[in-house]
Amino acid sequence: NSIKNTYGCEPSIYASKFIKLYYPKLKVINAGIDEIGEKFFNFFDILYLREVSPFRRGNLIVHKKLIKKMKKILRKNGIIVFEQILNKGKIDIFSNLKELNVNYKIYPSTPYFLLRNKILRNFILNNYGIFNSILNMLDHVFFHYLKKKTYYIVIKI
Repeated sequence: NSIKNTYGCEPSIYASKFIKLYYPKLKVINAGIDEIGEKFFNFFDILYLREVSPFRRGNLIVHKKLIKKMKKILRKNGIIVFEQILNKGKIDIFSNLKELNVNYKIYPSTPYFLLRNKILRNFILNNYGIFNSILNMLDHVFFHYLKKKTYYIVIKI
């Protein structure tokens, strides 16, 4: 809400129109990641991708191509944040991280039900370092057996 320059990138014209209905202040780039023009090179501080289709599959060549493009549109010291479901036994971005030769860390995501309460959400956001450590411990102890878990993959450029 406090960030003035927020962009969305959506290849579908119909989805872009739908997004604009709910987020009229959002600037929408009507293209796929690989189609973003030079106008946006060295432009963004953060790229956030949530369950983007090419990264839900294990095609290393496509991953390399898209991350190379994202590096071009990020400013120096920019970051890429993937919010992805880890599907045990499936080949996806998690499978290719080492081969991509990127500086990355993986964090478990905060369960949505915790963020719905305003007081708890503010506490989590104000103490995220501590909360993330606790979440990491809980992840290893309690969530180890879940087939699908959502994680953040943070790549520093």
